[in-house]
Amino acid sequence: MARIAKSEEPIIAGPLLIAIGVWARPMREDLLRHLRASNHHNRELLVRTAAIAAQTVTGMSLDSREQALESLARGETPSPEDRAAAEAWSKSLALDRGFDRFTAWIAELIFKLPLNGDLGDIRAYELPERIGVMTTRAMTPFREEDGGQLDDGT
Repeated sequence: MARIAKSEEPIIAGPLLIAIGVWARPMREDLLRHLRASNHHNRELLVRTAAIAAQTVTGMSLDSREQALESLARGETPSPEDRAAAEAWSKSLALDRGFDRFTAWIAELIFKLPLNGDLGDIRAYELPERIGVMTTRAMTPFREEDGGQLDDGT
């Protein structure tokens, strides 16, 4: 799980990073060390944000923004300055790509922070217009009968 979370694309690694942040404390500490050393800051941010949202931050050191998020997760009201810093952070997240999309989802859903636009359905995945399919016929000598032209889909 940790190996996939370290290397796969966001649509696959994002949910794993959230799960590790919420649940797996020993694995989480090892993963956070590796992500920090590898300069994978967006992955690290997602794990830390998930841990804060789940209130499983025992043993983690939190900066002032993360402390404000922790108080929001507990249902408390942070100071106006801390709230403003948390809102500025949530509005800076990129909603259209990468691990920021998952972090923004947590910021909006759990911490009730505003975003810089509409997040949409976090589970939506953009599929390409055309998906190549390998058939049994493609593995026979007859595969080249069309002269290498693309199949028109009919």
